[in-house]
Amino acid sequence: MDTFAEDRSFDEVQSLLHYAHFIPRTRGFTTQHVDTHWPGHTFNGLVELFTSAGLLTLVSPLGALIHESGGVQEGNDLTNFRRILFNDMIEWAVEWPDGSWTKPPL
Repeated sequence: MDTFAEDRSFDEVQSLLHYAHFIPRTRGFTTQHVDTHWPGHTFNGLVELFTSAGLLTLVSPLGALIHESGGVQEGNDLTNFRRILFNDMIEWAVEWPDGSWTKPPL
C-alpha cells in the first residue's frame, strides 16, 4: 500500500462532498476547497475517482451525488469506508470498516 500517492479518510471525502451542491459549485467555493485541500486535483476528477471506486454511481444535473443504493447524497451522507488510497482513477484501493479492501479489476 506504500505505492499510493494519496491516502484520504472518510471524513476528508465527506468534507469535499459537502461542496457538491450547486450553490458552492457556482460560487467558486468548491474549486477553492479542492485547490486548498486536494491540490493537483479537480472536483470532477475526484468524483470520477469515487465513482470508479464504487463510492458513488453518478452525479445528477443539479450536482447531487447519487450512491449505488439509489439514495441522493449531497455531501451529508456517504457510504461508510475507512479510507481510499489512490494515484489516479485507475490505481486505487478502498478500505472498508470490516478491514476488507476493494481494488480495481485488473
